[in-house]
Amino acid sequence: MSIDPQVSAHAIRELRNGERDGSATKIASIRITLPTGQTDLWGAITSGDRIPDWFLPIEGDLELGGSFQTEGNAGGKILACNAPNSFASTWEFGGQLSWIRVDLSRGEDGTELLLTHEAPIGDGEFWKQYGPGATGVGWELAFLALSVYVDQTTVLDPTDVGLWSQSAEAHPYVQNVAAAWADAAIADGEDPEIARAAAANTYAFYTGAAQE
Repeated sequence: MSIDPQVSAHAIRELRNGERDGSATKIASIRITLPTGQTDLWGAITSGDRIPDWFLPIEGDLELGGSFQTEGNAGGKILACNAPNSFASTWEFGGQLSWIRVDLSRGEDGTELLLTHEAPIGDGEFWKQYGPGATGVGWELAFLALSVYVDQTTVLDPTDVGLWSQSAEAHPYVQNVAAAWADAAIADGEDPEIARAAAANTYAFYTGAAQE
């Protein structure tokens, strides 16, 4: 599968501290523009019939107050919904609870998508190892598939996206995105050496390769 990673070329990534229920969190956000109208994009990211076309099979009640589960990945509960502008949900994976929010707005060249993902820091060991890149690269790979889908109306096999991320063709892209999230961490106050090491670990995790 050939993917043009231009959707990430002008992405805006930010990281900041947060707090939820008395516990420290990190809030990562990414803003991208996708080549389709807002109504179409809303359908692509909220319809149980369309989500599997670019992400993963999904089951559940995709309405306010409903719960969902993606195949082999996260599940959650829908906490807020303002169609076709925004929704918020929990994001539960591997025994960890986090929260996401998606906002859509009209842009000059399509529709702007703003994803905000808030996660507890916990003991900090996972954060020290991977930083924001573990989550950030994962979302950006998903958004690459979404971009191809809405631009070409191409139904994608999620397995192909995972295999592409480990191909030599994808290595520069994953390395650049991991480095961009390291930059966001440094801007948030992280030690540059720790941030760069976390980016290298993230790159190796997604590609199975050593830092180039």
